[in-house]
Amino acid sequence: MAPAAPHANFFGCYLVGSLNPAMKGRSYVGFTVNPARRLQQHNGALAAGAKATKRLRPCQMILIVHGFPSKVQALQFEWAWQKPRLSRAVREVATTLGLSDKSSSLPNKIRLVMAMLHLSPWCHLPLTVHFLSKEHHAQLGSRQYQCAPPPEQMGVATGTMDDLKRLVGATFGDDGDSDSDSDSD
Repeated sequence: MAPAAPHANFFGCYLVGSLNPAMKGRSYVGFTVNPARRLQQHNGALAAGAKATKRLRPCQMILIVHGFPSKVQALQFEWAWQKPRLSRAVREVATTLGLSDKSSSLPNKIRLVMAMLHLSPWCHLPLTVHFLSKEHHAQLGSRQYQCAPPPEQMGVATGTMDDLKRLVGATFGDDGDSDSDSDSD
């Protein structure tokens, strides 16, 4: 399971979880070219682009799936992760897992993304799932998550945002208009 080779551009889909006790377990799925900046936006440290998660603050980034060869492919993955019952590619798996488009708990979102990695067109890509939460990575094999490992050409990593930056060769973009902010709750 080798990690994905660095691309000229970073395109990632991420899962953010709420640390707010009143919103415990709630999550948000999004797309970004710069995960560090995006997390700051979600937490209100930077203005613009994170209205959908205002009530979830403070947030932590749980995982990022990256290695998409294009922005379009990453955005398609994000949409399918947000709307599994509407996505033709994901609908059957979502039904099997008992998930709806409104399933926003962290275990459900993690189970779904790990299952999506086995579906076409993504199962053929050299993606990496980078866990920024050691706790959630450690629970992958637990009964609550029940996740199959990703396909052989994909990698799973655990580490900090700095570790991710080193892994991808510091190719995070700075274009603020490249992140999406569609609501997945």
